[in-house]
Amino acid sequence: MTAVIAEAGKPEETAFEDLRAFAEQAEKRVEKLTASLADSRLRRENLMAERGTLVLPARAEKNSAAQKRLLAIDEQLQALNRDIRDDEAALSYLAERLASAQQNVERAEWELKRAAVRKMITARLTGKTVAAIEKAVDALSEALSAAIDEDEAIRVAMLEFEPGLRREMKPLQMAGFERSRLAAWKLQGQLPVDTREFGNNQALRGREFADGDRQQYGQLLEALDRLELVF
Repeated sequence: MTAVIAEAGKPEETAFEDLRAFAEQAEKRVEKLTASLADSRLRRENLMAERGTLVLPARAEKNSAAQKRLLAIDEQLQALNRDIRDDEAALSYLAERLASAQQNVERAEWELKRAAVRKMITARLTGKTVAAIEKAVDALSEALSAAIDEDEAIRVAMLEFEPGLRREMKPLQMAGFERSRLAAWKLQGQLPVDTREFGNNQALRGREFADGDRQQYGQLLEALDRLELVF
């Protein structure tokens, strides 16, 4: 079967199950009639074979039993030949109907599959998927920017509180870069990220964003708590 481009429009709903049930019924009728026809042909062959053995005694020897049996066989063959012709005609008709029914089932099944694919495509055209991507990208960008702002706010507050903590503040200058680097590492399967920029990536395997905060801010907290006010 070859798919062709049809005019755009809503496809007609098809009673697929009814079509398949009809095709199955037609197939069973064809199988039953085929078996019956094969049986009739076998019976005819057997009768013809038996008739061949009776011709000589019935005609040449005038054997009454053979003559009587020969007449009976001829009557059976006459009825059997009629039945075979009728069965052959019926089988030809049913075979055509079965072929048509199978085509209808195949067409209906094809339409159902097309409708399923069309539904998927139509769903994408609503924009929900790309909207979710846009929202996620915006949220990531905003979260990374917010984290950088927090880093700077903490850095300024710490230095205003105690300028002597400038050395402890240096790691915060790279915190934003490290978070972005980790984000790129985690998204390398979805984005065209050049993994060569990661260098030795063993340090990034299994690393979480919270790990950096716990390390950097944990150290800052310790440094802050070690301070004492001296008069």
